[in-house]
Amino acid sequence: LYSMGLLPGTGGKSGAQAEGSSTRPPAASGSDAATPRPTPSGSSTGQPPSRDSVPKELVGTWKGSVTSNLGLPSTFEITIREGRKGEVVGRDKSVLNLFGTEYDCSGDWKLASATDRSLVLDTVGGTNPHPGICSNGSADERFTLNEGGTLHYRSGDRAAGNPEGDLTRSP
Repeated sequence: LYSMGLLPGTGGKSGAQAEGSSTRPPAASGSDAATPRPTPSGSSTGQPPSRDSVPKELVGTWKGSVTSNLGLPSTFEITIREGRKGEVVGRDKSVLNLFGTEYDCSGDWKLASATDRSLVLDTVGGTNPHPGICSNGSADERFTLNEGGTLHYRSGDRAAGNPEGDLTRSP
């Protein structure tokens, strides 16, 4: 049902969570309180280095159960192939069975960004084959390699209920 786009998505974090999630350090006294401090050169921002291509560890077909923010489970499958930023690197397999009729909502995804252990994919777009049943996708589909070798999927597709879950590599 999440792929049908008929369920209202609540989005990710609420405005209060998103805005109030960071805490400010106490202000320093004296005149240097308003003076910005330069970042030391060579220091890490805590973010993994970005790359322009799909890491080999993420190439393959991944499948698993995902759950929408309304608690609706569904099976999700995606095949990820090698490619560079801006190229089509993924194809999901989404066939919905609604009242005995099958609707193919599969689509292609292009690489928006990557690190050594993660991808952000963007739905390629095109004409929705079944408006009102299939979701239009999003530009914020995140895949992160877990320590145990599974792939965590977190969708930014509000119309689909922001499905999320862990996928395993298919043989």
